[in-house]
Amino acid sequence: MGGHRGFSKVVCWAQNFLAEFYNNESHKERPTVGRDLLKKTYRPSYLGMYEINCDAAVDASGGFIGIGIVNRNSTGLVLVSSSQRIDVTYIAQVVEMVATNRGLLFAKELDLTPCMLEFETVVVAKWIKDMSLWIRIVEASS
Repeated sequence: MGGHRGFSKVVCWAQNFLAEFYNNESHKERPTVGRDLLKKTYRPSYLGMYEINCDAAVDASGGFIGIGIVNRNSTGLVLVSSSQRIDVTYIAQVVEMVATNRGLLFAKELDLTPCMLEFETVVVAKWIKDMSLWIRIVEASS
């Protein structure tokens, strides 16, 4: 009997919590999502290759950056992921490069090679091709 009553209390609490959450959230404005974003689907990498997806965000007020890494196999199955908080701030371009570097190191440590990179900015691709751009940005941010 006591177990059933305790379970009922937990269920009642969860229902009240969800109702309160829903009421608080339902009044907030939601950003609209463009059709192009909704149409985006996963495209598998070449057979036998792993895919590394890296992204980063800057919290200038908190003084840290956040990095996210997802490694998939050639069919799109997520094999491993990682998120990291680094207590430092850089400009957005440097943060993207740091995320890419961490993604490559993560794949190497787990022996997920050969691999291909997927990232959000063209800046990283330009830096990989021309390291002098990277050196200038690092010098400017220090």
